[in-house]
Amino acid sequence: MEHAKGRTANKVIWSRQIASETVINEQPPRWTLDQNMPYSQRSLAFYLVCHFNHVGDRAAVLGFVGAPWTIATYIVEGGTTRTYTTIKRMCHTSPHVLRALLSHLAQAITEYIVFQVESGAHCIQIFDSSGGQLTPEMWEHRSKPYIEEIVRVVRKKCPKTPLVLYINGNGGLLERMKGTGVDVIGLDWTVNMADGRRRLGSGIGVQGNVDPAYLFSPLPTLTEEIQRFPVENCQLDRDWSLQLVRI
Repeated sequence: MEHAKGRTANKVIWSRQIASETVINEQPPRWTLDQNMPYSQRSLAFYLVCHFNHVGDRAAVLGFVGAPWTIATYIVEGGTTRTYTTIKRMCHTSPHVLRALLSHLAQAITEYIVFQVESGAHCIQIFDSSGGQLTPEMWEHRSKPYIEEIVRVVRKKCPKTPLVLYINGNGGLLERMKGTGVDVIGLDWTVNMADGRRRLGSGIGVQGNVDPAYLFSPLPTLTEEIQRFPVENCQLDRDWSLQLVRI
């Protein structure tokens, strides 16, 4: 109980700090990976180079980042949450501060993507894991513009790198996700691959969508589920890839 009270108090203090214009300004300072996170840069570079040398041409190296909205939920909420009440309240009480925070994050995430590609990543997946907690209209205003900005800049700096966008609980957002300009849309396990293809059309790739709960099933059951995908999706008219969806 005391731990829960302490955590709640910390969340309140943190959200008040974020909501202060002395913490986040409308004009964010220049953020660079080597200056602000040199330890992460060195660690990631070492890992990617080693992994790339090991994999060679036998498989693709997939990099990933969190989307600005999803990262912002952790910052504002002070950790994981089931309700997202603090940041959703912030959308209405301090929208200019939230916009500044999201802009900060979009810039940092873009730098991080470029670094991953330069270090050997063949493809980048953007996880907007908390995006499904927004209404479609709110996602259009609070998440999509910042993903679009990331895609725009990465396209200029890394034009040959495929970009994948995944949102947990994305059944109500598929058509809007396509408008971000990414190459592939990741489906979660609540969306049938063929249905997702029909809704997205033929101009974009699809990825998905094995329920991670199958990892707790007997091996024959998991194997049957994985083998089902090539049979059911061979009729898709554009590339698709199989993925174990994250929770």
